[in-house]
Amino acid sequence: MDAQLVVAGNRTRPVHQVVCYRRILVTSTGVWLGKKPLSHALPLLLTQVSLISAIAAITHSLLRRLGQSSVVSQIAAGAIVGFSGAASDRRVAAALFPPQSKIQFDVLSGVGVILFLFMVGVKTDMGMIAKSGRKAAAVGFSCTLVPFVLMSFFGLLLRQSMSVGFREELVYQLAATWARTSYAVLSCVLDVLNLLNSKVGRLAMSATLISEFNKVIATIETALRLGMKAKSQMMGIGAFFSFLALLGFILLVARPVTLWVVRRTPEGEQMKAGHLLAVLSMAFACGLINEVIGHQFATDAFLLGLALPGGPPLGATLDRKFDTMVSGILVPLFMAGADLRMNVHAISDRARCGYVVFFVLLGGVGKVVGVLLPSMYCKVPLRDALTLALMMNTKGIFEVYIVDGQMYAVMVLCVVAFSVVTNFLVKITYKPSMDYLVNKRRTLQHSRMEAELRILACIHTQENVVPIVELLKTCLASYRKPKGSAGGAAETDHIMNAFSFLQQENKGSILVLPFVAISPQATMHDDVCALALEKKASFVILHFHKKMAIDGSMETVAALKNMNINTLNYAPCSVGILVDQGPSTADHLLYHIAVYFLDGADDREAVAFAIRAAENPTTGVTVVRYRLPREWREPCAEEDLDDEMVSEFRMSTIQNHRVTYREEVVKDGQGTIGVIRSSSSYFSLLVVGLRKGKKSPLTEGLSLWSEYPELGALGDVLASTDFGCTVSTLVVQQQTRVGVQQSEGAHRDKELSASLSLRKRSTPS
Repeated sequence: MDAQLVVAGNRTRPVHQVVCYRRILVTSTGVWLGKKPLSHALPLLLTQVSLISAIAAITHSLLRRLGQSSVVSQIAAGAIVGFSGAASDRRVAAALFPPQSKIQFDVLSGVGVILFLFMVGVKTDMGMIAKSGRKAAAVGFSCTLVPFVLMSFFGLLLRQSMSVGFREELVYQLAATWARTSYAVLSCVLDVLNLLNSKVGRLAMSATLISEFNKVIATIETALRLGMKAKSQMMGIGAFFSFLALLGFILLVARPVTLWVVRRTPEGEQMKAGHLLAVLSMAFACGLINEVIGHQFATDAFLLGLALPGGPPLGATLDRKFDTMVSGILVPLFMAGADLRMNVHAISDRARCGYVVFFVLLGGVGKVVGVLLPSMYCKVPLRDALTLALMMNTKGIFEVYIVDGQMYAVMVLCVVAFSVVTNFLVKITYKPSMDYLVNKRRTLQHSRMEAELRILACIHTQENVVPIVELLKTCLASYRKPKGSAGGAAETDHIMNAFSFLQQENKGSILVLPFVAISPQATMHDDVCALALEKKASFVILHFHKKMAIDGSMETVAALKNMNINTLNYAPCSVGILVDQGPSTADHLLYHIAVYFLDGADDREAVAFAIRAAENPTTGVTVVRYRLPREWREPCAEEDLDDEMVSEFRMSTIQNHRVTYREEVVKDGQGTIGVIRSSSSYFSLLVVGLRKGKKSPLTEGLSLWSEYPELGALGDVLASTDFGCTVSTLVVQQQTRVGVQQSEGAHRDKELSASLSLRKRSTPS
């Protein structure tokens, strides 16, 4: 029996369509015994699941290149196989989607939705509401209230002229549904567009979470309304208080039990199977209770997820065990199943459907106004405000409800249209990297010696702490104190304690400001660049994506490679990549640094690093300048800048007995490597410039076998295990993005020369 809602006059009444079919078995004995597998429930369901999952995956692989989310791909998959596509043929519909298959298909997709919304709720940080600030709060409430009021007002205004089948109650339902932005849908869209951790993306997620909080209030209002519609006063009171009892179960039972389980799970490990099953059982129990008291079955699964602690171990365990199955199979079934019910051929009443489109567009306009007004008041840039309005207009299948066939089809088409247009416009108009353009030079070379130097160090694991702390301590600190010890239970605590001790050990000269960020792998560089921009850092230190293992081999952390490359491309300041080769074998009391200076801006930045390091009384510095034979040299502005940098280095360290400068004449890359090979073992750290895309006889032939382009030709050789270098290497890139993308031309040469002159005047003799 399939129930629908049909509107007549001012009332919405249920009409039941009775569908009769033969009783079927669950499993088939096979074609060899003369049976038709698709006439049995399980083979038919497996066929539907396989077909829809495959078509959704293929469709998404094509549409995601255009910036479209999985929502559009899954709805498109449903349209391809559904009654607007292949199933419009009666033979195909009878074979693949007979009426008797609808129940098991809907049940399986419903289970998927419960799991999906529960996982989204668990991954959601409720602290975002408290931390969102006035901008997110204003946008969240305004972009929900304005479209609801606007649609309701025009519904009242046009109530006399609307067709018989479209009255005020439907306008209210449409306004209440389309005024909200689904947190689950928006998070999926921003994930595809790699904008989850962008400035506008974070604002949109915070505002949407506040909008979802409005949904909780609406759910309580629904509970009251159901209570008022009950046959007796006692039944009404029972309907309302049963919902409150469910909220009490979530807050007073489910949350404490989960927190107890989390505390019993060792750090870094997944939850035990029994504990995870207990949590999942509570999620399905919430869905059952929702059905019993008359609410949507998945609503409280999301509320339960919000109430539980996200992150490891619960969030990490759910993500590892269920994410692929839920997002790749069960959710596409729900989305495509919703579209299977759509039949574009059922659209016949143009006036009625025209009103639906009108109110949907009105809601979109209200969203834009509801975003722009508080954004202008909070002084959000117009480009960011328009992008935010597009994001908040993202729609999914959760905005669709069944009234009748043609209205349902129109709503689904509106969802697709909104999603396609907003996703495409956001993709082509919003580039987070444009936020990292600055109008000032933020480099070591252009920083005054007596001014504050801000460095951003990126730590991913506890193993990254020692080499970076040693780099900061021995190269940039002005003095050292006796070592102490730090303790802590969690890995994050160990990291924080190490840097807190660095600050205490160098009190007065180093100030540590710790920040913790949880980022998707594809957008980790956004957090780095945004923080460097906000804190006006002059230098970012990254860890190379390979590290030395206990047995001497190199372990790879693949996620860091793309982050390092993207940070080099978009950073608003200079960047250094530290290749950690383990403790140095150099037998020196001093921490001795060697800077290999060839030519160009990156190498000048490396020399500026050496000038800073030479200020530390425990550090020795050697600068080796490689030069072509005199007869091969051609006068140019670049060489003049290099000469000025060398003069600056020698003047600032003229009375420093820990500093050495020498020149080596070489003819090609082999000569350069030969000098490095013969002397590198005497040093504790090697510093070279990245020299990306720069061709020179000094590195000729070195880039032919380059494996790590983010290290440059020379850094790649030093990081290679074939070279046999056991000394850590710092590869430096000077800031490349200032206002607009600039090349090594006369304009920048003039700016660098002026900066060097300024440094000469400001450096004490």
